[in-house]
Formats: sequence, structure tokens, C-alpha cells
Amino acid sequence: MSRFSQVTGWILHGNFNEIAIRLRSGLRPLFLRFTDPLYLYLILPHVLTRSPEPADNFLALLKDRVSPPDQCADQVGQFREDCDRILNGDFTEFSAVYRALGRVSDVGINWFDDYCTGNRWPSCFYSEVDYSSENRPGDIRNMWEIHRHLFFSKLGAGFRLTEDERYIDWISDQWQDWLQQNQIGFGIGWIAPQIQENAIRNISWILAFSFIHDSSGLNLQERKIMLRSIFQQGCFLNHYFNSRKGISHNHLISEAGGLVVSGMFFSEHSFGKRWLRRGLRSLEKSLLFQIHPDGVQGEFSINYHAFVLETALLVYSLGIRLGIDFKEEYKTALLEMLRHVSAMTYPDGSLPQFGDTDNATVFALSSQRLEDRRRYASTGAVLFNDPELKSAAGRFHLETWLLVGKGSYERWKEIPTPAKSVLQHFYPSMNTVCSRFRDEQQQEQLIMRGGGASFPTGIGTSHNHADYLGFTWWVDGQEILIDPGTYSYSLNDKWRYYFRSAVAHNCLTVDNENMLEVTRQRFGVPDIFPVRTLEQVSQIDYSYLHLEYQKQTGTTEWQHSRRFLHVNPGMLLIRDEVACPGRHTLGIHFQLAGSYKTGRRGGFNTVKSVSPGPVLYFATSPDDIFLGYGNEQELSGWFSPRYGQRKRLTSAKARLKFSDTVRFDTIIDARSAWQLELEAETLKLSMNGVTLAADRTGVRIEKGLESLMDRL
Repeated sequence: MSRFSQVTGWILHGNFNEIAIRLRSGLRPLFLRFTDPLYLYLILPHVLTRSPEPADNFLALLKDRVSPPDQCADQVGQFREDCDRILNGDFTEFSAVYRALGRVSDVGINWFDDYCTGNRWPSCFYSEVDYSSENRPGDIRNMWEIHRHLFFSKLGAGFRLTEDERYIDWISDQWQDWLQQNQIGFGIGWIAPQIQENAIRNISWILAFSFIHDSSGLNLQERKIMLRSIFQQGCFLNHYFNSRKGISHNHLISEAGGLVVSGMFFSEHSFGKRWLRRGLRSLEKSLLFQIHPDGVQGEFSINYHAFVLETALLVYSLGIRLGIDFKEEYKTALLEMLRHVSAMTYPDGSLPQFGDTDNATVFALSSQRLEDRRRYASTGAVLFNDPELKSAAGRFHLETWLLVGKGSYERWKEIPTPAKSVLQHFYPSMNTVCSRFRDEQQQEQLIMRGGGASFPTGIGTSHNHADYLGFTWWVDGQEILIDPGTYSYSLNDKWRYYFRSAVAHNCLTVDNENMLEVTRQRFGVPDIFPVRTLEQVSQIDYSYLHLEYQKQTGTTEWQHSRRFLHVNPGMLLIRDEVACPGRHTLGIHFQLAGSYKTGRRGGFNTVKSVSPGPVLYFATSPDDIFLGYGNEQELSGWFSPRYGQRKRLTSAKARLKFSDTVRFDTIIDARSAWQLELEAETLKLSMNGVTLAADRTGVRIEKGLESLMDRL
């Protein structure tokens, strides 16, 4: 519906305020186009010359000289090592594509040369920077990571922990170097009104300054330059911030969070109070709109869920110490987000890479690698006195001490540890089950992802993949069935489309067509549709999930039903049923860590790990099975452990011709200790009182799990 198509009705009902809001929103781009040069050439650099003092109560949050608890001694040592690597020019913790050029103090940071392509990004006025057409110098996401200055906050915290003034000298030198080379409004660091990067950068500056501001290693002139640039950045954020964006997603959360932290920093000034009120109002409203009741963020990307969580957690951690009164709904949403990401976290702290994964972060105060998400649970446990989050965290994290302050470890110790953690979680908003198994010898986690149950108007679908009814499986220290993640956003479109497509996931295709159209454009999914959960059962020894969707786009329409039966530990049965009128080719795809080979066991086609590991049994024999490995010519056999990286895996594909309908069963045996019985055309697997019998007609439960026999 047109933006102004309801004007007549608004007039008749006297809703003139609605007209004003819509006019202001519609005219805003035109207004900014004509005022940008004046504001960015003249007002911001030359008129706003003040260096206002920050609020004492904010500085007091991060300047505590009390040492962290002794239990964090090893983390402090790791923190020092991380900081020393930064001084030596190693930023790979923050950007996988950054190539160290030697000591930064000797060569300086390369602010404009693309680390992937070698091309140079222009330092022209921001509206002339081309970062989306075919002539773009590279993937701007790679360069934006460097311009966020996350290493400033890391080094600032490093100084607070170690009193090493080398960190202050480095921060001051690179801060001034960036200001000199990045004139306000010019270059990729000032893309307005795309101000997410500015918001994260100002958070980094504010945290770094708060850690080092009272050090004798920082002279008066350096202090003045830092304060002035933080003030100007805050003014820039406030000027371009638009809480009425047409699409609400992680950008709006980050931008509002940056405005809130800037307002907290200058809260003793009237402009700071306005920034704080405006940003907090928008942050609370956006968070409540984007977060489903089960704690899942509306973009349905677990990485962006964590990214949004970081902003909300930082604001809340600092805000409650400043006496800010948050809405109860905000607290509830934050707690549910923490519980969701903790349930999805693997035992090593990493997350499955459902949806787009760019490894983005808002602040860097962790002694662990940034991909270790258990740090969120540590902070959340202290803030909310939550035993389940304490169990998920495993230990007290240094980041919690830096955010929550002294007394946080004492509060941590007072939280009771649950006798037994919840191991089965169901999230109806995205039709996902997380099934975990833990004992002293074995750890296992299967995540069965359906797809969004609904897509509220106004929440972006930019980061969805064609991964409906996919899954990942983590067993005893490694992820053996992998979601591929994201290699790039705009470096190379062929790789962008491959990593979004169903063939790169543990999913299926019909006639080589995806269930979602993800190759028409780099972002967004046109004609997205929901998934239904038909049945879900969670027990201690098994999980069962039945999902279904009706594809109604593209040249081929089909209905896909998938049943998962996960028997703890180590056995997974997948039953796929596809209905599609006519003659077609079904493709079943699996992404497997390590090297595999094809073979036969009895009458079954198999895919077996070369080293001790899982075996896939195709109970309904396909016409053929073939394996793909990563190479530059063929888009298969890759996953992306970090944004900008590609790593080889085995991409297994089973292909089957069918007419109208087909049923296809796959058994995955992740344990070498299974009791195997092979007859001429029959396979039996027995474990924990459950016996499955399989032949070319499918799979049957012969013993145990009687309640599921009829369902299968």
C-alpha cells in the first residue's frame, strides 16, 4: 500500500499527527541530500569545536583500580597476550581477512587498501563511494571491521588490567592517525545515513577513553582530541539517527545503542540527556518488536541474534549501574535472548552458523576468542541471578568483571548451580529443536532448524539462507555436520549465492532448485514463506521433530516433510517425503567435516569417514552418490569458519529420480561403538535399548521407542 494512500482516512478521523509523521519520514532523504554538504563540510568539523567533559558517574564505572578475582588470573594473562598481538599488527581476532603488515607503530594501519583485492577505497565524499555496484573495490564489510576500532576498547581494558602504558601510546597514535586520514563525511568510515559503523566506533572510543582517561600517560592535548572526536561522533549519530526506518533489524539496534552509550557518556549535559532519552526509547521499542516471546531475534540468523544481544547487554550492564530504569519487557526480552543463545552454544563456546554469519561484535572485552559466546551467559547469570546461565557459562568470565564491576564475582558465587541442566529446547518462532546429551565421557548437540514460523512486516529478511529443515550435529569435540556460514557479502557474487543456497546446507533440492530464491540478489529473500511444526517430542533419551513446508515460488512447486529422530547418543534418523507432480530429480545434501569415501554395507549405499567417525546409511538407495571437495572451479565442498575464510569439507549428495512422490530415509551413525548386524539386504543398529532395522523400503523401529512407531 502506498505511503500516502490512507491520507483521506486520516483527515476524516482527525489523525493529523500521522500525516506529519509520514511527511517527515518521506521528506527526510530529500532533506538530508541538500543539508549533508553544509552539515559535514562546515558545521560538524568547524563549529562543533567543543570538548565537553564526560559524566563522572560514567567514568567511575570503568576506572575501578581493584584487581579482578584470582580465579581470572589466567584470563588476564591471555588478555595481555592478545593486546601485545595488536601492538605487533595482528588484528585477525577482529577481522579474518586482515593481513598484518608488521608493527603498526612502524607502518601505521592501512585504512583504505582492501585486504582481499588489493584495491584502494576512495577517500571522497561519502555519497560518491561505490560499495554496491560491479565496480566496487571489494567487500566493504571487510574494511568496516577495521574502522570499528574494536581493538581500542581491548587495549583500553588491557591497560586497566596491566598498567602497561604502551597500550595508551598505541591508542592515541592510531586514534589521531584515523582522524587525520578520515575527514568527517569522507571515505568508507562515514557512510551516512548508514551509521551502524559510526555507532560501534563511538562505543569503542568511549570504552577505551573511560579505561585510560586518568592515566599520566595521556597528556592534556591528547585527552582534548579524544573528547572532541567522541562529541562529534555523537552529534553525527544524533543527526542521522532515524528510528522510523522502513525495515527494523540489527542496524537499528546498534545505532540506538551507540546513541544511548554516547548519551550516558555526556549525561551531565543537556544534549547528552536528549541523546540518552532518544536512543533508549528507540532501543527498547526496537528490541521488543524484534524479539519473539521465545527469545529468538526476528532475522532468524543466530550470529545476528548474538550481535543484537551484545548491544542490549552492554547498555543494560552499564545502565543499571547508572540507575537507569529499564522496562520490565526489555529485561524479559534480554533474559530470553541470553537463554536462547546459551542453549544454542556448542560445548566449545561456538555457535552454529545458521543464516548469515559475519562474526560481527559490538565490543571486545573478552580474554577468550570472540566466537566463544559463553561470556554472555556469565554476565547474564550475574545480572539476573540465573542458575541456568551460570551452568551454561561454565566459569566466571573476565568480561563480566569489566562490565559489571567489583562485587560481580561474589554475586556469581552466590548463584546456586542447578543439579541438572535442561538439555532439550524447542523454539516455535523458528521451528527449531536443540537436543543435547552430556555425561562424563561424551558430549553431543543436535540442532534441527525448520525455518521461520512467521515473518512480521517490518523485520528484515536480508540474512536468511535456503536452509529450511536443515540441521547441524556436534559430537565429542567437533561439528561433524556443518552449516557453512558466510564467506562474503559483496566480494564475489558467485560465492555469496553458493553459501546461501540449499546445496551448501544439510537440506534438499528438487531439480537443482532451492526452496527459497537466494540467488536473485545478495540481500533479502523475495517471496519468503513459513514452516510448520507438525509434532515435537523431547525426552531424556531421544528427540523427535516433524516439520513441513509448501514451496510456492520458482519454476517448481513442492511440499517437503522431514522427520528427525535423534536417539541419545549418536544416532540420527531422517525421513524425507516430497510431493511434486511429474517426473523430477531429488537431491539430498550433507556437509561433513573431514574426508569421506563412498561404499556399500550389505545392500546399502554408504558415506563413511576415512578416519574414525560417522557413517551415513542411505536406506532408500539413490540412483547415485557423489562427493565434492572444495576447489576454485566447482562451487561445492566449502564452509566458512570465519567471515572471509573458506575451508574444505566433504559435500555429499545423493540423487534420486522420482515421479509425483518420494520417501527417502537416511541413518547417520556417529559412534563407532554401535552394535551392527548386517544381513543380505537388511541393516540393524542397536543402542541404548533401541533397535532400528532398515532395508531399501525404509527404516523400522523394531525395539524401543514404541510410542514413535506409528509416526514413522
